[in-house]
Amino acid sequence: MFGVVVFQCHTFVYANGKNDTDSDGLTDWEEIRKNIKGFLVPMMIESSTDKYGYTGIPKFVDALMCRTHSADDPIFEFLKSKLGSDYDDIMQLPCLILNSDPTKADSDGDGIVDKRDPLTLMYSINVRMNDSYKDSLYNEVDKIIDAQFNFLKKNKNIGFYSTKNCVDIIFKYDKIITDISNKYFIHKAAVQSILLRELRCCDVTDEIADYWVEQQYIYQEKMEEYQNLPWIVKALTGPPTMPIPYKTDSSTGYGQIFARTAIDANNWANKKGMDVEKLYNYDNWKERKEIWEKLKNDNEYNIRMVALVLIWGAAEKGLSEEYWCYNDYETKTMLTRYNGFGNDAIKYGNQTFRYYQVFDKYNQMDIERTIMKLN
Repeated sequence: MFGVVVFQCHTFVYANGKNDTDSDGLTDWEEIRKNIKGFLVPMMIESSTDKYGYTGIPKFVDALMCRTHSADDPIFEFLKSKLGSDYDDIMQLPCLILNSDPTKADSDGDGIVDKRDPLTLMYSINVRMNDSYKDSLYNEVDKIIDAQFNFLKKNKNIGFYSTKNCVDIIFKYDKIITDISNKYFIHKAAVQSILLRELRCCDVTDEIADYWVEQQYIYQEKMEEYQNLPWIVKALTGPPTMPIPYKTDSSTGYGQIFARTAIDANNWANKKGMDVEKLYNYDNWKERKEIWEKLKNDNEYNIRMVALVLIWGAAEKGLSEEYWCYNDYETKTMLTRYNGFGNDAIKYGNQTFRYYQVFDKYNQMDIERTIMKLN
């Protein structure tokens, strides 16, 4: 309610000590917040170390003041109402402000050990983007795209999405991107970089492919109607004309995803017990149509599927499910598999990784900004 997390930790903490009570790779001292902007805590933690190495500890009221910066903050009235006659005594209890719980290897219970967790007290690894640096981000990715694309590739999508359009869309759907990335504990830069690449490369050939897939489904519907007609009507009217070319699938929507790919990813996740849709049969044209139309017409569904296809592809390549701690090679491998196989896919992965690095840089700035707000 008030943005304050309270731990009751039973451990000794020594100034600059090497103890690691929870064996998470961080010393207990490292898990204490020492660079706090505020009332009293920095002085008491940093300079109140006695000759035995024990750290002077502020009171609970001091820690709250450091967080709220005001004695009039509503949290004090809230605590009075809840604690009653114990309020004054509890306010005087010794208290440290923590970066993470030194008695738990995973303070927030999100499955990521504190040393690897960018947000040790939040059940997530991603936060929302800040609009203030949208122009800077755009300028950086635009320079990369300008260097990567030849004249034809840069201009063949006239009338579709410019680099600025792509960045605007990514910021517009930031909540969806953040939420789905946190669901799978994947760095949101992976989803952002894929969307940038696919949107920027969308052109009239994609629209034509989608058109012929739509014609195929119209034909399937007419054929089903025809099959249910009386035989005499069938004989008089004849069957509907099959479209040429006859195209059953295309990469579509913001993430340019084939229905087959989405169904494979969905079914893989379903069998793993993940929170996804039912099993789908690609060979059943009605089920294939349902998925294809959602990919094409539902932007939020398409974006969520980008994340799912990424982790499904990572599994296909035999990568770890600890997506949050991928190194550069693993990240490139995941991005490459999104596009497919072979030399063109490798080139795609390498180029898309350049966008990933830019997005990740700004995402880390957002994380740092979020942590600063907690101080």
